[in-house]
Amino acid sequence: MKLARDVVIVDYLRSPFSKSSSKAPEKDLFNGYHMDEVLGMLWKELVKRNKIDPKIIDEAVVGVARPVLENFTFGGKYPTFFADLPVEIAAQQVDQQCGSSLDAMRTGVMAISSGFAEVVLCGGIEHMSHIPMGPMAAIVINEKLFTDPKFQKYDLPTALNMGLTAQKLQELGGFSREDMDKWSLISHQRAAKAQKDGFLKGEIMPVEVTLQDGSKQMYDYDGCVRADTTLEALLSLKPAYKADGTITAGNSSPLNAGATGMQPASSVSALQAFPLTSWVPDRSPLPGKPSNMPALNPRISMSGRLTRPSP
Repeated sequence: MKLARDVVIVDYLRSPFSKSSSKAPEKDLFNGYHMDEVLGMLWKELVKRNKIDPKIIDEAVVGVARPVLENFTFGGKYPTFFADLPVEIAAQQVDQQCGSSLDAMRTGVMAISSGFAEVVLCGGIEHMSHIPMGPMAAIVINEKLFTDPKFQKYDLPTALNMGLTAQKLQELGGFSREDMDKWSLISHQRAAKAQKDGFLKGEIMPVEVTLQDGSKQMYDYDGCVRADTTLEALLSLKPAYKADGTITAGNSSPLNAGATGMQPASSVSALQAFPLTSWVPDRSPLPGKPSNMPALNPRISMSGRLTRPSP
């Protein structure tokens, strides 16, 4: 099968990532939104700022880890409605748990490289204030996976809980609690510096939100960055999943609400759709790197708009 074509990422954009809380969703700045609407905003802006004729878009792919309740996107169609895209655009929703957004992009790349599409919109959504981790009525798991001894090898009570999974990985990898807390501190410090320096400004689309007092605010920053945290504060936190464990609220991934959007296209279509004058002239196109996709092995490169400043 020799249909592989070069694929370029024409542009990417994301919302801010808010700090989620299922116990107090009103504190989440994105509490008033479903994320399919925010993804639609991102796609609409990508189309607008790259001067794309929406009719050339072949497909839209949405990644989401828990595609239930408001995360159900009607096979990826709801965000296309919010983006005011033509109804003829094919859509789908993919779930690969923590890798769902990346799988959405991979699906788009495969469609382009194999000749089934020229231009694709990809994205991912999450709203952990509204769709938290843990059991819920909208998800029914076959109890045999827990009661039948032949399935014990999968350790599903651990696998279905990201905190316990992290704890198990720590035990397998031998990382110390102090090592993880030091890494968490560095992560917060780097993220805080990036916010202060405007490093992320170009990739974040500000979204108007309604605060608890009814006032409006343009939300344009990630809410989980703790610029004031210290190693002492991180080390003082209690383990969250095991009494003698090492996983805490300080060294774990935060709970977020947000959306991301990306636009892959075949290199030929990208050159046709986006004239050189619309690109950042000293940074495009970048050399492509071979992917690990067996059979097709297209070259994927970043082209068009790059939103972050040079390091």
